[in-house]
Amino acid sequence: MSTATVTLHCKEVAMRADLSVVVRAGRHLWLASDETTHVERLTRKANDTVSSLRSFPLAPSLALLAGTEEAIDIEGLEYVAQGGHRSLWLVGSHGWKRTRPKADEETTSEQVAAQLATISANGNRCLLARLTLEADAAGNDMPVPPAAQLPGNDTGNRLTEALCSDWHVDPFLTIPSKANGFDTEGLAVFSEHIFLGLHGPVLRDWAVILEIAVATAADPQVCS
Repeated sequence: MSTATVTLHCKEVAMRADLSVVVRAGRHLWLASDETTHVERLTRKANDTVSSLRSFPLAPSLALLAGTEEAIDIEGLEYVAQGGHRSLWLVGSHGWKRTRPKADEETTSEQVAAQLATISANGNRCLLARLTLEADAAGNDMPVPPAAQLPGNDTGNRLTEALCSDWHVDPFLTIPSKANGFDTEGLAVFSEHIFLGLHGPVLRDWAVILEIAVATAADPQVCS
């Protein structure tokens, strides 16, 4: 296999610290951070340099229930070209989080205990979606309507609802992700099936992969 060194020439280098996932699609690199609500596209040039960073906000194409100020925590991207159509799939972590205690002299041990007992969900993290891609005038793929996503709410979506009946995963759905709770970490799409790799839970050293069948919904903006 031949390899090439790719040099990045872009001003938005700050996102390197929060870069979560990258997927290659032809001459494009699609990137996502775990601290934003958009995806990025880099375009490869003939001299093996990559430039022309462009950002694509996911709202209002997708319903971000927690608003644009709360990160999606994107943990998986997948490019699919099938049947003459191109799409970009993405998944949020779905993980709950625990409040980080304040580390100062004025915080009492009782306050720290109360803060550690506070856990919360983020509706933006509960995102499994598909973006439709089409070429612009320059021949570069970009997201266009319609987009599709699993229906959800502030604490979960149709995926977590289905997992409530799974006795392996259900006990971990509301445990914070950093405490071996439910936490999506990877995404692959093959034919009519989606595979989600989980960072948690880990069950006696066994990792979990979820397989999801894709069905056509009456509403083109809803994955079912």
